[in-house]
Amino acid sequence: MSQHIDGELFNELGAVLFGPQWQSPLGRALGINQRTVQRWAAGESQPPATVMDEVIKMFLAHAKHVAALVKRVKQPPSTAPERGARTSD
Repeated sequence: MSQHIDGELFNELGAVLFGPQWQSPLGRALGINQRTVQRWAAGESQPPATVMDEVIKMFLAHAKHVAALVKRVKQPPSTAPERGARTSD
């Protein structure tokens, strides 16, 4: 990937993946020092293409998970008893 990733876009990706305090968790997930992630977020340097490939993989997996949750929320209620509900014997 030769696209320039600015700090704003990198911040947005990180926040969607890991929430407002995303820099440490992303660094741990990538095996990269938090200060390096902070430099990318500040736009001081660019993440390598290999790192962005990993971030995109994480983002796509997250999006797939969110889509599956939305699908479950939209499903009509099941006729099966709720978990923990007692059934008559």
